[in-house]
Amino acid sequence: MDNHRPGDSILDSQEDFSPYNKFRRRQHRRVWFRREDGSEMELDTPFLFPELATAAEEAADVFEPETPSPVAATLPAIPESVVRQWGSRQQMAVHLEKLTYATLPQLGAKPQQNMTKAEKKAFTAAWERLRAKLLEARKALFSKGFIAALSGREDVPFGFVKTTYRPKKGSAITGVGSSSKLMTAERADKAIGRLHTTRQFALTQDQLDIIQRMANVESGGRIQVLNSYDGGLVSFGFLQLTLHVGKLQKLISMAPTAFARYGIALDPVKTYRFSSSEVHPAIVGVDNKDRSQLRWNGWAERFYYAGFDPDIIEAQVKYAVQYLDKQKAGLKSRLKNNHQDTGNTLYTKFINNYYNRHAYIRGLFQESFNNNPSMSTSAIAEAVRSYADSHPDPAAWLEKYKAILIRKGWSRLVEETAKGTIVTLTTPQPVPELEPEDEFETPGEFYDEPEAEVYESEYEEADDEYEDTFSDEADEEREYEDHAENEYAADEAESEENDEYEYEEDVYNETEEEEEYDELLSAGEETEYEEDEYDDETFGEDEATFYEEQETGAPGGTTAYLNVSVIKGHKRKTGAFLPDTFKPSSTVNILVYLHGLYKRGDETNGISSYWKSYANIRELFAGSGKNAIMLAPTLGSNPQSSLVLLNRKNGFDKFIDACLEALKAQQLLPQEAAPGRIIIAAHSAGGKPLSGILATTNRLSSHIDECWGFDCLYGYAYDSWLQKDRKKNVLYHYWAHNAAGQKSRPGVNGDKLQSLHPNMHNIAPKARTNHQNIIPYAWKNEIDQRPWFNGGSTSGLQQEAPATSSLKLVKLPLYQDPITIVKASKSGKLAEIKEAPAVYLKAIVRNAGEDPDKWFNSFTQVSFLGRKLKSGQYVHVSLAKLLQKTEAKFMEKYPGKSATAIGDMLGLTQEGMAASRGTSSTATYSYHMFGLALDINYNGNPYIQPGGHAAFNQFMKKVGLLNTGGLIKTVDWGAWSGLLKPADYMRLYDEFSVLDKHLERYFGYLESPDALQARLNAAQTGYWYGKTLAQATAVIKKDLKDITGAWKGTRKNPEAIFRKGGFLSLSREFMQGMVEAGFDWGGRYGDMMHFDMRTTGVGAKIESAKNAYIGKKKKEARAKFLTLV
Repeated sequence: MDNHRPGDSILDSQEDFSPYNKFRRRQHRRVWFRREDGSEMELDTPFLFPELATAAEEAADVFEPETPSPVAATLPAIPESVVRQWGSRQQMAVHLEKLTYATLPQLGAKPQQNMTKAEKKAFTAAWERLRAKLLEARKALFSKGFIAALSGREDVPFGFVKTTYRPKKGSAITGVGSSSKLMTAERADKAIGRLHTTRQFALTQDQLDIIQRMANVESGGRIQVLNSYDGGLVSFGFLQLTLHVGKLQKLISMAPTAFARYGIALDPVKTYRFSSSEVHPAIVGVDNKDRSQLRWNGWAERFYYAGFDPDIIEAQVKYAVQYLDKQKAGLKSRLKNNHQDTGNTLYTKFINNYYNRHAYIRGLFQESFNNNPSMSTSAIAEAVRSYADSHPDPAAWLEKYKAILIRKGWSRLVEETAKGTIVTLTTPQPVPELEPEDEFETPGEFYDEPEAEVYESEYEEADDEYEDTFSDEADEEREYEDHAENEYAADEAESEENDEYEYEEDVYNETEEEEEYDELLSAGEETEYEEDEYDDETFGEDEATFYEEQETGAPGGTTAYLNVSVIKGHKRKTGAFLPDTFKPSSTVNILVYLHGLYKRGDETNGISSYWKSYANIRELFAGSGKNAIMLAPTLGSNPQSSLVLLNRKNGFDKFIDACLEALKAQQLLPQEAAPGRIIIAAHSAGGKPLSGILATTNRLSSHIDECWGFDCLYGYAYDSWLQKDRKKNVLYHYWAHNAAGQKSRPGVNGDKLQSLHPNMHNIAPKARTNHQNIIPYAWKNEIDQRPWFNGGSTSGLQQEAPATSSLKLVKLPLYQDPITIVKASKSGKLAEIKEAPAVYLKAIVRNAGEDPDKWFNSFTQVSFLGRKLKSGQYVHVSLAKLLQKTEAKFMEKYPGKSATAIGDMLGLTQEGMAASRGTSSTATYSYHMFGLALDINYNGNPYIQPGGHAAFNQFMKKVGLLNTGGLIKTVDWGAWSGLLKPADYMRLYDEFSVLDKHLERYFGYLESPDALQARLNAAQTGYWYGKTLAQATAVIKKDLKDITGAWKGTRKNPEAIFRKGGFLSLSREFMQGMVEAGFDWGGRYGDMMHFDMRTTGVGAKIESAKNAYIGKKKKEARAKFLTLV
């Protein structure tokens, strides 16, 4: 805490930026902010502004860069006849093969199986480039007026995926979907923003933001996705408008000329009758009885390529803008009808207090209402009724609203709508000043609104009856019958789907040299329907609050499904099993299980079906009776894919860390839990990610006791790991028999490894055992017959112990002069009370049940992560012990590093930590005076005093308006009082991090006038509108001077500190370690540098006694005041 008194500054009195009242709808769109907990920083990894990321942050990325590709060969021209005739994946593969050989004439006609590794790489690279060129040529052909022929058959054109949809009720439906791997489509907001620049159609920045949030759910955020495999018949565009409910017909009617260019038109007479209430115009050329033809070639191509037509995109935007207003009218009508007495109030509170004030809330409502109006309305009614009075702040209310939506089954919707636009419109339609909704309406007013009536009759009944569902909103099963994107399928490891055909031949016989080629080809073999485009390679979720599932009735323990995905760009869950024999503690032993080829691995929660229907690994693990947990990630249908992040540098570390954090969030592990000993087990193709983990750099590598393989040695590389440490690195491999009853190929490969490495054990079954049954056989008959996870320390762990030598105790002198502890106040009817700290500090310690003389004789000096206290300053021994314990936790988390090295890594400076003091100018009852507080990294972390909180928020709004063109979220200071959990502190830290980056960027304009001018040019209204570069520069300079004056304290060169570093220099990792250890962070009331013990141990007793003493003295002051009147 700064030990100084502030003077007049920007934080004491601040200009009221009244233009903000006009922009309540223009909440921060998080243009810069892509990884925020609960909004757009991806959860829960280090949160960055991409434009502001420092070199250090970029270097901290856990994934290795790709190796540069060699110079690409020149591609031949693609014959127009090939592009026009087109065909299926198999047919186009023939053309691609010919073109690839033509690209690489040096190969002649050499078969692929005879190619060298380098030749295969070149062949694969040329193949993929030609494939992309071919698809682009097809797209260009459509843009020039080409119309695909109609075959009348259920053909799947190249670039599409045949998919079967199985609803909970009714018959299965088969159709196609555009492949997101082959049919590339950019983000919706980027395409719309670019088109808006030239066409200037009516669109506000907020509307673009809502559209992108809805598109995240409907189309994976892309401008065009086509789906003809579910009840919608044809789902089109970034909002997935369907023929089933008439929305796509409405769009066609808005741009008939444009759709006609692709051979699509509405029949003026004929209709499609989906049900008695669902009758909509037919497509010319396709009668009602034949409407399923629209699912196939060439209707699929006609609709798909139409979605890129500029006229049709503009029409979609106009449709979307109208639709947003109709949805609000629909909500208003439904609330009125469902809640006769309170409907008006519920609606006006929602719109005025929340919808108009928060971008995320707008996106959540619009998309939930789009998905199911009835459920969405009930969620709004419940959230407003239950929480409007207690949570007036939109951000706080949002958390309650999200929880209700998740309870209704909309967890993915909540996740996806958190991410808004990253595009700023150059000339958006001006945002009108919002008129508050009038709560008091005349009877019948709802029924006098034609638009609402049109909405009701045209859409609502249909939407209630039919939902455009997505992953976790329904339990329907989808079968992907033709989902392989690459035309040449590699030989496969054993499938975990059906052993009846699995053992017909033991085909996987690649050498290590061939493996890389096959992986490149398999990289595209991913399920299309659930694919999302995520740039961040993260195992965590978007929000700090985890919404995992827990399974009841699990075998002998607790099963949890964590939102931790190891597949890049895909939401896949990790299964966690905690047997009844597991006893939570600060060290957790972990078994990691990696499954093999498994068709349902492409489902979001594929591991759930795996261990229920394929391998009973939970029962086996529970039967072993170990004090450990098991983690089993869903690895997709092919774990050999290059999308599996476990193969990346530090990927295994990140996976384990994310899982433990998720389990802590569910209160299944204590907050201090850290990885102990680790065993990794793999079945079949799971051997690929196992070998990747062992071959890459991971800090947890030293924790690995041993590895188990269940028939998994398909040419994967283990030699280096086995040779590296033949004592510590142990692999037990249990091979199976093939269909002919012979040793499987993994068994043969295991014999070779065993002959080279004494720490490799290739173990045969004692009876004929197939590929699937080797798991339970080996577990019961081999693994459980030898010790594992039994006593001993973690293999190979070398940790530096914290300093635990006896602490030298000193007596702390107390300040003897009286100071004011209660200020005189006429309005409060208080008389002044003065007491010396030597008196009231001892009284508080005594009331806390401690001996005051002993307390103030028990001060000491201690180092923490290689940092010392300031000269002549001390801490109470209670704090010293907590610091030692906290240091030990950090060293447990970062094994092999010294305390000083960890402090350096966490960003701590050597400026000295401020500790004890006799009095404080900013706090009468400072915890520094009790010896229970530290100020860390003082220079870069000022004290934003309570009297300046409102001014600070106003100032940051001005900063955000320049940086983003809209409002940014500021701190709700009053929301962080009382007892906080570690997750609460981290949410607050993340909020401050965002503001800190904005402030750094703001002052950075002083060194980048071009960037400042660009932001001024983008300003459409408000404080910065019309300001010249010179005027804006003068404003920023004055703000820097005012900030410096408010925060300078005893700092040397404070202007340079705040100009470059903002107001927060503590790293997220350090903050998390401190609050998880029990420290209270002063940031919640503005003291960024301050940590104390008021919430833990003896500090909590001091806090209680202090509050009681304050109350007692105020009572004395009131009594004294009465005697003076």
